[in-house]
Amino acid sequence: MTLKLDYAFDMNYDYDYTINGIPIAYSNIVIEGNNPTLNMNGLGFLFNVINSNMNISNLNIKNTRATAILLKVPI
Repeated sequence: MTLKLDYAFDMNYDYDYTINGIPIAYSNIVIEGNNPTLNMNGLGFLFNVINSNMNISNLNIKNTRATAILLKVPI
């Protein structure tokens, strides 16, 4: 995935994504940011990563509520 623009999360449109994070489960994903900024506006976290390989480069993530990326490993 390649990002091209800055984005600010909005409670009216992005609520479900910010509460649970964008799910990435049992996969390999590469995100090339091209230096944009994702502004979470204090709404939550961005990615909910479950047992996956994830490579993020050149991406700015700011104003998360707690953490930008939540990592989970099934027991």
